[in-house]
Amino acid sequence: MNVLFIQPFLIDFIHPCKIDSNLQDMFIWPVYLENFLKNKISNLNSDLLFLPIEKANGKIKIESIKEKKAFYSQMDKLTSNLNFEIDKCTTICVSVPSSFHYLSSKLIAEYLQDVFGSSVLVFGGTHTTARPDDFKDEGSPIDYIVIGEGEIALYEIIRNSFKKQKTPEIIVGQAIQNLDELPPLDITIYGKYAQSLPMININLSRGCPYSCNFCMEKELSKHNKTKIWRAYSPRRAIQEINHIVDFTTLHNVNSVPIFFNDPIFGMNKKWLNKFLSLFNYELDSIWVESRVDILNEKLLAKLQKKHFYLMYGLENCSPQMLRLMNKTNNPIRYLEKFRNLFKIHQKQDYSCFINIMLNYPGESEKTILESLENFKDIINTTRFYNFQFGQFMYEHFPNTEVYNNFSYYKQKFGSISYFPEWWKDEGTLFGAYGVKASRDLPLQQSLNLFLKFNKEIGKLKKNDDAFINLIRIKIFKDKILEKMKEYKSKLNE
Repeated sequence: MNVLFIQPFLIDFIHPCKIDSNLQDMFIWPVYLENFLKNKISNLNSDLLFLPIEKANGKIKIESIKEKKAFYSQMDKLTSNLNFEIDKCTTICVSVPSSFHYLSSKLIAEYLQDVFGSSVLVFGGTHTTARPDDFKDEGSPIDYIVIGEGEIALYEIIRNSFKKQKTPEIIVGQAIQNLDELPPLDITIYGKYAQSLPMININLSRGCPYSCNFCMEKELSKHNKTKIWRAYSPRRAIQEINHIVDFTTLHNVNSVPIFFNDPIFGMNKKWLNKFLSLFNYELDSIWVESRVDILNEKLLAKLQKKHFYLMYGLENCSPQMLRLMNKTNNPIRYLEKFRNLFKIHQKQDYSCFINIMLNYPGESEKTILESLENFKDIINTTRFYNFQFGQFMYEHFPNTEVYNNFSYYKQKFGSISYFPEWWKDEGTLFGAYGVKASRDLPLQQSLNLFLKFNKEIGKLKKNDDAFINLIRIKIFKDKILEKMKEYKSKLNE
């Protein structure tokens, strides 16, 4: 029984904080699927093609999906080095972790159809769940489209020897109710990529109880017929980390950062306290993402002692925008908790990372400047400067509340999405950012304010990180405007 896992690469990706972003999505999604199958199927042979790393290492050398012949040749070399031959008994699983991966995933599907057409092809992932119909066009080589969590659905496909399909069949995945029932984590499949991994991501929990309008978690949870937030028991979570530590030691990559890719790490304080009491590792770099309104001083002291690096999705400092984003139902209290959080970080000299999003539909110059002034006030009053911050322009991802109800934002604020299905056209991959937030805030003005925000916060921080980030933001701004100009010019030809 052969199963091949493939993760697509990024094409022409634009990001304000990481221009070279092909290694951005390092999520080890195949591990959970492979571990689940291995636990159920005794004669399973599995392998992995992690194309972001293959591209970074120069084995995938294309910048456009039009370079089909070159891509086929490069894939031939990669598939010839697998630990089994791909045949009609092979199931090939492709994950599409974001809408930015859509075009490369389609190119991969074409290759698999032309070269390994007798194999069963299964697609899953975030974009597949959000837009399954994007993969059902006439002549689609895909046999099964899995929506939601994939372990049980993929096992059923293989166990029941599901056959090739004339048209893709949609299967709604069944969520894992109790994460402790999953088999122990084994990332042996990543061994051949160990020396190239910039980060190792694992999940200690799944799901998010919040309902931010820009986030796909809210919509994805509709497919989970279980409680929204689920976590390994603290003891089992420690066992998962043991396996990661063993892997890094075996491959001599102990310095590789570990990122707990939970939607919200430490959602349950009782769980977090128990977990931290059991966590006794001397690890240099552990990254987690949490909210500014769920941690307290005692927990922060414990997290600092264990060398956890905290990232917070603050998103905005304008009460109006926080309410519009549905980030919180009490923006004033939320911002006050953020201020108190910064006081604690200052007291403990505990560095952290803050994420801020601008140009959300409904944004105006007034709200951006309000957010900037409120953020500066919090920095100055707490006198905490030991933080990094990442600015993000709103990305118009499908199947979020704001995407699905964009007519409301258009009518109320005059918001415009210039490229509603931007992921389908290689020329408009930048279109995720192609949004006029409101009738009074053109995209170019929003980008100028984006730059101003970074400059102002950078002046307060007075460090090299702020300067480097400023350069990246300038490149991002210029590239977005250049792409917009190029595309409008083509439309007028």
